[in-house]
Amino acid sequence: MLFRGLDIHGHWDWSVTHPVVCLSFGGKYNEPEEIGGDVIEQLEAVEHEHGSTSVRASNTGPRRLCNILWRLHQATGQRVVVLVDECDKPILDVLDHPERAHANRVYLPMTWFLWRTPS
Repeated sequence: MLFRGLDIHGHWDWSVTHPVVCLSFGGKYNEPEEIGGDVIEQLEAVEHEHGSTSVRASNTGPRRLCNILWRLHQATGQRVVVLVDECDKPILDVLDHPERAHANRVYLPMTWFLWRTPS
């Protein structure tokens, strides 16, 4: 079972299901635009998995993520769980190129913190 052996396991109501969006940054991001393209591809897969289509105005990763989260919340009435794997890798991969590391570091928070949790 998910989170078995971790402190959160005993603090979670396992009888309630939530929609889940999983994103992974296990790839290689040598150029700043690569991370944005990868996010778009992953979000397209999430949309396909949940049977939704992208909104035309959602042409950036952060906007698309916001739309997906909003639509999943509206469809289920539940908060959406976002699991992010290897979120520091796009920065660590290019530490020897400060401008690339900075660009990736700036992009990542835009993606994750643009969404405002519904009350």
